Amino acid sequence: MPRRSRWLWIATTVIAAIYIAASTYVVARLVETRQLIGNTYRTGSWAAVQLQQEYDRLLVADLWAEIDRTPARYDALGERYDIFWSRLIILETGVDAEGVRQIPGVTETLKKLRAALEATDRRLGLDGTSTRMPADAPQIIRQSLAGEENGIRELVRYTQMQDQYVYNRGALVQIAAEMIIYLSALFVLGLCFIALAMIQARRASGLYREARAAKADANRLSLAIAASSDAIALTDPNGCFTAMNRAHLEMFGIPSSQAVLGKAWTTLYSPAEHERLMQEIMPELEARNHWHGHAVGQTLNGDTIDQDMSVTLLDDGGMLCISRDVTRQRADAETRRRLEERLVVAQKMEAIGRLASGFAHDFNNVLGSIQGYAEIIEDAAGGEASARRFAGQILTGVRRGQNLVDRIMGFARPRRGGGAETCNLAAAVDEAAGLLIGALPKGMTLSVTGTASDLKVDMPADQLIQVLMNLGVNARDALGGGRGQIRIQIAGPQDFSTDAPVRLGSRQADRRYIRLVVEDDGCGIPESQLVKIFEPLFTTKPEGSGTGLGLAVVHGIVTAHGGEIAVWSTPGKGTRFELLLPLAKGEATQPAAAPEAETAPQALRVLLVDDDKYLSEAAGEALTRAGHHVEFANDGESGLAVLRNRPGAIDVVLTDDLMPGIRGPELIRRLREQGNLVPIVLWSANADSQTLDEAGIVGPAVNVEFCSKPVSTTELLATLQRAASPILRQGLRSR
Repeated sequence: MPRRSRWLWIATTVIAAIYIAASTYVVARLVETRQLIGNTYRTGSWAAVQLQQEYDRLLVADLWAEIDRTPARYDALGERYDIFWSRLIILETGVDAEGVRQIPGVTETLKKLRAALEATDRRLGLDGTSTRMPADAPQIIRQSLAGEENGIRELVRYTQMQDQYVYNRGALVQIAAEMIIYLSALFVLGLCFIALAMIQARRASGLYREARAAKADANRLSLAIAASSDAIALTDPNGCFTAMNRAHLEMFGIPSSQAVLGKAWTTLYSPAEHERLMQEIMPELEARNHWHGHAVGQTLNGDTIDQDMSVTLLDDGGMLCISRDVTRQRADAETRRRLEERLVVAQKMEAIGRLASGFAHDFNNVLGSIQGYAEIIEDAAGGEASARRFAGQILTGVRRGQNLVDRIMGFARPRRGGGAETCNLAAAVDEAAGLLIGALPKGMTLSVTGTASDLKVDMPADQLIQVLMNLGVNARDALGGGRGQIRIQIAGPQDFSTDAPVRLGSRQADRRYIRLVVEDDGCGIPESQLVKIFEPLFTTKPEGSGTGLGLAVVHGIVTAHGGEIAVWSTPGKGTRFELLLPLAKGEATQPAAAPEAETAPQALRVLLVDDDKYLSEAAGEALTRAGHHVEFANDGESGLAVLRNRPGAIDVVLTDDLMPGIRGPELIRRLREQGNLVPIVLWSANADSQTLDEAGIVGPAVNVEFCSKPVSTTELLATLQRAASPILRQGLRSR
């Protein structure tokens, strides 16, 4: 700090201390004087005035009581009498009435009035035990207090004279208060002058410090800009570069700043990006002097750069641009977004799959009982044609219901690839195209291009046809019934794109694939809805025109067989679906095992374990008619008890999969752990035989056969015979 400023600070501090001490002393003395003056002020005149007012009200109540003589008037008289007494007590003992009692003659008047009231109480008989006024109370009160009226009114006159005296002294108090205000104002004014002096001194000192720090700040700022990892550039009001740091040069591949200084910033952006930025940045700069957003720059060798950029308008009209290369981050974010979208679709498919699985179990149980009774009716009808025809219609309805359940389960749990069922790609495409042509309106065309010769894909033909039909019907609906074209193309896998807005599924590195394309030139799909199209029950079609299951089924079938789906769509131009389908693996080289010799059907002792009463009755009746002996258990615990208590009494167990308590697989596991090798048939309304086989629940190794619900009586009987055939052939059956 300069020497002059230091002495200024010392002098200002000393003057301020003296001024504050003197002012504080003067104000304290004035406050003390005001308190001394105010102590002589007498209060309590209001109590004397109220005493007179209550006396007048008592006289009025007394006159009304004498005129009316009703209980209400007497009660009012008693109330006014008590209030008058209370006002006298306030004047005699109240703190606020201390000044009134010091007025000459007041105390004597109060004593006379008390004596008169006490005498009145005795005449009225108010001894503390009774508060009711006697009949002659008005006369007694009026006579007893008549002599005190002048004293009461004189009392008020004394106090009013004293108030006039106090008012004159109040003027002195007012003057003292004004003096305090004036001195306080001078005190505040003095503080203001002192504060101004201190501010000026501090400002002078601050300017000196700022001058020293400005140069250091400028040096630090230059070093920070040069060392910053963010790209920083400055332009003049014409938009030409005036300075930039090394990070900016490296981002755009510029060898030195001299190569771009003096050139317009637009040289680092494509014409289209320049136009977009001008339309987006300039209005923001004019309105808020700042813009932040995304830009795509262009290096000197033509590569594109994703930038997170901030632009600030400077006072001279130039611009400060700070940007960061986020090319890798945006690519990672886009990859993460697509993965998240695929995860959401997968989770929704899983949830719908669980819902559909539960529905299939219950509905197939219902169909199973209906089918069982219908076959019994058909068998019992004999030669009655109408009854057999009606039973046949019921069975037809059961098959239609089963097909409906299979369609629902098609996207809930489609059959997985890698199995033995394959199909000829070209044949399946031709068959689907033939079916689809018949569903197209006049003016709409379908073309199939590409060849697949004898290539086979690892997918059943009916499922591949279903995929193509669903995509074709969606394309037809997108064309809106007017003129348009649907194209199906078989192409090589090398052209499968990885930059699609929506891409689902995951290919296997050790598999060979082929690409199948279905596209149209219809209305297209908005980008906001593109990721949702594979969600179950999602549809953009009018109510009643779509179920929202078509593309969900496509997704379920393709991804279940290890394939991928990619989608592009432009509103107003059309949509393109690309399917990457796994080619079938080579034919098996091991010779097929010779089929085992079948055994002749024999009557079996069957334990039927199922919690569905109607299904159990229908199946039991069918088995009984076929010559088998059937015993029932409505849950797994009961089934275990029968097998435990009667060893060797059962030839084969027919058990449900989903039951309360112990489920079918758990029942099988417990029996095998106990060493019970009784043949078992697991029948289920929604289980997947391949999954159960892979889990070791069914198969020859555990002597467990699988049968799906609903099932015909013929197939059920064959499955039971097949399960029991080992013990029948070996003669292990207990008699």
